[in-house]
Amino acid sequence: MSQEISNAFLQVLAFAFIPVLIFLIRFRTLKGVLPFHGIQVAPWRALGLGALFGVINAGLLLAIFLVPEELRRVLLSPGTMTGKFRAMGWSGASLMLLVVDAMVKTALSEEILFRGFVAKRMIAVWGMRRGNIAQAILFGAVHTLIFLPITQSPSFLIMIFLAPALVAYGIVIINERHAKGSIFPGWLAHGLGNVLAYSVVAFVI
Repeated sequence: MSQEISNAFLQVLAFAFIPVLIFLIRFRTLKGVLPFHGIQVAPWRALGLGALFGVINAGLLLAIFLVPEELRRVLLSPGTMTGKFRAMGWSGASLMLLVVDAMVKTALSEEILFRGFVAKRMIAVWGMRRGNIAQAILFGAVHTLIFLPITQSPSFLIMIFLAPALVAYGIVIINERHAKGSIFPGWLAHGLGNVLAYSVVAFVI
């Protein structure tokens, strides 16, 4: 378990390395690097919106992916995170590892890189609407590429593109319009949605 936790935090550091390096090259200082990437306190209302969006996100993901038998089969395959935890079975240790994987290794890493860096830079160049659409498309495309070695099912690949893209679009709206640029509401939405959806797929169905 300690190795899994260490791996999760190492991934966060790896995902944060590129934004920090580019900031250092551009400004020749690390002063202000955290708020520049949205790592700052968020209003409570924005955190509440993030939590609500996370619950809605989990419900939509479960409805989309579990109703078609073909999509359910892919999610339960051994090569997926949910398949791995399903094989482990329910226990306090497996639940703790799931939370670490969902909240830290996946959600925090991705929010730092994609919302704290990519989305903010795209919005700075193209404006809120175009920049948000661009980062959402990129986020969906990355998830599609991740699943390509596991399945070539057109229906699954379409859904695994659309679902993360739509979630990414909504997260940026919450972060930028309601949280003064903080990525924490988006992290809460992303992480909570992952924890709920992964738990149902891995331990319930």
